[in-house]
Amino acid sequence: MSTNPRKRRANVGWQEPIAPKAPRLHPPNPSPYISHYTPFNTIVSPKPRAYKPTIRHQQHPDSGIGQNFHWVPYPLGLMPYDSWYTLHNRQDPKSYRHFRCPVCQRPRKITPHIRKTFLVAERLSWEDSTVSMYEKAQNEEMNWEVNYELGILDPFVEDPEQVPGGKRGQSNQWYPYQNQYEMQQVLNLIFMTENITEMSWTLWISAHQDLQRILGAPNEALKSISRSGDSRSTRKGPIGASSGNSARKKAPEMVDLTMSPDLAPKDLYVLPTPPSSHSENLELDKQTSGKTLTVLSSHPLSSKAQGNMPLSELPPSVYFNRNRQITSFKTLQDFYSLLDQIERTSYVGAQFLEAYAEHLRDDLCRDCWLSHNVDLGTPKSHLHS
Repeated sequence: MSTNPRKRRANVGWQEPIAPKAPRLHPPNPSPYISHYTPFNTIVSPKPRAYKPTIRHQQHPDSGIGQNFHWVPYPLGLMPYDSWYTLHNRQDPKSYRHFRCPVCQRPRKITPHIRKTFLVAERLSWEDSTVSMYEKAQNEEMNWEVNYELGILDPFVEDPEQVPGGKRGQSNQWYPYQNQYEMQQVLNLIFMTENITEMSWTLWISAHQDLQRILGAPNEALKSISRSGDSRSTRKGPIGASSGNSARKKAPEMVDLTMSPDLAPKDLYVLPTPPSSHSENLELDKQTSGKTLTVLSSHPLSSKAQGNMPLSELPPSVYFNRNRQITSFKTLQDFYSLLDQIERTSYVGAQFLEAYAEHLRDDLCRDCWLSHNVDLGTPKSHLHS
């Protein structure tokens, strides 16, 4: 019997067992999954910031920068080349280069104060990649010599580990000073003169100490006044009475015949004024008297407001608080010693270089200053007469 070619044999492969899957290959010691996700509550410490002075002025025409491979950082380029060379190197009497005026180019005298400020500014303007060890050692040795002339016997060596922004400037922005007030007073004084003598220093520091004592603790003065007033109020009987019930004789009144009573109003009115102006002032005083009383009554230091307030609770002085006092230095030697502790790339170092740049831009000798600020010519009144 012939088979039908259209019929095919049924596929019975589905009856065969399914081959098992090949096992997955795993590493013998699987490494744990490391997440690079940073949670929101994680505090990332910022990188320390290096402060640099703001360049505001162009270099001096005679600075020599760009000539004979000479280059100095800002702000040392604001002085002539001869002045920089004289302050940068040791004093040589045979040298033809001198410390000169930036305007008239006349030789000037170098004081320890001028050399000290230059050496501090030179050290603060360094960049570690552009300064050789020889120049660093030379600056350090010359600084020792100037300190000895200023009465500072302890040598100062810069910390070799430099941190951007200063190592101690991270915790105190005003280091080596305690507050911003101290830093500003130092920068104002050090670039105000070419030399600070012991007499001028005594006057300057004494004035600041007196102001701090008078304006910094007004409550102590008020307490002393109140104590004296209380002791007087506790007395019994009249002031002039004695134990023998005899009145004390009145002391004779002393009159100073050397002073004229007419001098008092002249201090108030320097120029003569017509009577009409006095009458107008009296009318204005009457109009504003009511307003003045209301304002004074609401003032925290007025007598009415202090009626039930003890003196210990009076508001302190606003001007001289703990952030506006000079406590880091008392002597002139301490004043100069703190300049050596200013750190490079710190905020105070950048402020020092900016103040030194302003000083170099306005630096003049005595003759140039007089010719620029004082008119020594003939007055116009003599020309017309």
